[in-house]
Amino acid sequence: MRLNQFFFAALTALLLAACGGTPTPATVSNMVLTPAKGACLGCTVSVYSQAGVLLASGTTNTTTGKITLDTAGNTSLLLVKVTGNSTAKYFDEKTGTEQSFASTASMVTVVPSFSSGGEIGVTPLTTMAAKLAGVDTAALGSGTFVAQTLTAASIQEAGARTLLLLGLPPTFKLFAAPVPATLANPVPTDTYGGLLARLGATAAAGSSALALFDSFVAAVPKSTVSTAGVITPVEIATTALATLTTASTSVATAAAAHTAANPTLAITTVTPVANPTASQVTAAVTAGGKLAQTITWSTTRTAAYFGWTGTLSATAPGGTVTFTSTGACTVSGVTVTFTTAAGGSCVITAAQAGDASYGAAPSVAKTITVYASGSGSGSDGSGGTGSSF
Repeated sequence: MRLNQFFFAALTALLLAACGGTPTPATVSNMVLTPAKGACLGCTVSVYSQAGVLLASGTTNTTTGKITLDTAGNTSLLLVKVTGNSTAKYFDEKTGTEQSFASTASMVTVVPSFSSGGEIGVTPLTTMAAKLAGVDTAALGSGTFVAQTLTAASIQEAGARTLLLLGLPPTFKLFAAPVPATLANPVPTDTYGGLLARLGATAAAGSSALALFDSFVAAVPKSTVSTAGVITPVEIATTALATLTTASTSVATAAAAHTAANPTLAITTVTPVANPTASQVTAAVTAGGKLAQTITWSTTRTAAYFGWTGTLSATAPGGTVTFTSTGACTVSGVTVTFTTAAGGSCVITAAQAGDASYGAAPSVAKTITVYASGSGSGSDGSGGTGSSF
């Protein structure tokens, strides 16, 4: 029996070599997206690289307003655009009803990084931040889109500028996924979702939350960006400044209402600054803390034979990932050696310490089943000595 297993394992290796080598398991990177100016139901969502290349698209669930898209291993410096279509609807907090979300309507966010399964919000506030990061939000997804350089630092700065503009505290999680308002839950207790719901409700009589949010976004000028990703903001003109003053006043009203209803989830607003100095931006970025980051393994391979060596591969936006091991293997740098003749489990732990923009990443462990020489099949059906893990 052991001889037959060894024979078939050897035959598989030969066939793989004849076909051009060992296949690498596909990398799945699921981004869970929540568009919100009220829940966006049946809306079109597209994920792009910062160069404007489409990576994934789909439509949000018509009940939850959420969507999960696989970006196939692309986990950092991404753009997401939510657009309407002929059947899309959104919950309007002013009218308390579901309204059409036309093809001309949109929201955008910039994503510094995410881990598979991570949740990301797309809101009018993230659309403001995208413009301040230099993204042409209107042209994104069209042939006229001109890519600008994005960095973790520029996205962090754009977020800080948006919070300063609106009078929100620097610790407010602008890019997080809110709980959106719906017919069943028109005013969420969630801090972000509750703020958006109450903000939309401040629209003038006879108007809509959509019109209010769109006026705020339109008043924000798109920054210019250098090839190194350095933002040069455009000074907000007098006419736009009046609209954005209304925005910050409305935010203060909405935050106060949310805090009164949810004292344990208070939002403490600050004095808004429309055209901040460099020192004010630096202070806001520092007060907001470093960006969160996550580690992504480059392959899904989780089986090996005794005696194999392999290359460990994982990425994180904060820089080089380091590895340690326990069990039936040893690690030196990025090389793993499977050392237990009887087989067993090898646990590899990946870590990343962070840098000037990112805090330390939560460590991520991968368990690799090690088979005794000539036994088992390598349960993920591929691999060999020298494989990536």
